[in-house]
Amino acid sequence: MSPDPVDEAPGAEERVFAEPWEGRAFALATALHARGAFAWSDFQQRLVREIEAWNATHAIDAPYSYYRLWLQALEGLIAERDLCALDELDAIVDALGRATPGHDHVARREPIAVDPPAAGPDRPSRG
Repeated sequence: MSPDPVDEAPGAEERVFAEPWEGRAFALATALHARGAFAWSDFQQRLVREIEAWNATHAIDAPYSYYRLWLQALEGLIAERDLCALDELDAIVDALGRATPGHDHVARREPIAVDPPAAGPDRPSRG
């Protein structure tokens, strides 16, 4: 089996979210896109506008959070598309920041072996 090009990319071991909420915000955006709530290019354009707005109001060397801008772009798109009520959106954003401790898991890069289910009355044996 050939190596995964993502795993072999320079800096791959450092590609993690700084905070658990960042991963949840990323997952929410990708899930909404996958379900057809918006085109990815629409999200990208909104994110670019958020970054440009931030750059216009901050010093060039000011630290910033990419995923805070990501979340602002996502909030704006959700509101613009009327995908949920604003109070529901506030609750979702709040929940992104305070998930139950211990429920954020480290990603595994190695394959996981899955044993076939045992034979039973509704599962014929494989032999």
